[in-house]
Amino acid sequence: MFNKGSWELASTVNHELCHVLGLNHPFQYNDFAWGECADAPMNANCWTLSTQPGNTDCSSWSQVSNNLMDYNTFQTSLAPCQIGIIQNNLNTCLAGRYVYKCSNCLPVTATFDVTCDRGCKPTPVWLESRAAANYDWYQLSIDRLYHGIASAGEHFETAVYGQKLGRAQLNALYPFRPSGTYRIKLVTGSYCSASTTAVQVRYLRTPDCP
Repeated sequence: MFNKGSWELASTVNHELCHVLGLNHPFQYNDFAWGECADAPMNANCWTLSTQPGNTDCSSWSQVSNNLMDYNTFQTSLAPCQIGIIQNNLNTCLAGRYVYKCSNCLPVTATFDVTCDRGCKPTPVWLESRAAANYDWYQLSIDRLYHGIASAGEHFETAVYGQKLGRAQLNALYPFRPSGTYRIKLVTGSYCSASTTAVQVRYLRTPDCP
């Protein structure tokens, strides 16, 4: 069954976000007089039809607004001009607050998951990083932990440039031991900027084998 209570304030949230992004109420300010939004003109701000019991609003459906920035029960749309105002503001006065540019570099991600099949001899360990994006190089490191401390003699690290990591079988790179705790770290970076990097760390417990 549809839970109306969970969604009934969704249009209010969107309405207030549009205020943050620079939109006014068409019923309150005639934006066209400001040189904006002839397609969202000043209106009577009718919520419903006056033909419905207890209402004294509009007499026809053509008067009922469905604009997100009016006060109404049908807040579902924005006019093209209003969308243009938001886009212009995000590219100008609001760019420093809400738009992540990083000197026109896209932010990189180092998202990955690691899984250990519960078989033995040997135990396959898979790294899945196809969700990572916008990187030009990666560094992968693996450490076996003893009581939370990395073992100096059981460390693996590689740095690869100009390639994507994707899906990899880690036990082909590193000799995982049974009943071991491992820390796996992926660092990704971009040539666009030396500071454009991302890091993610995950931990793995290998199964016990006879």
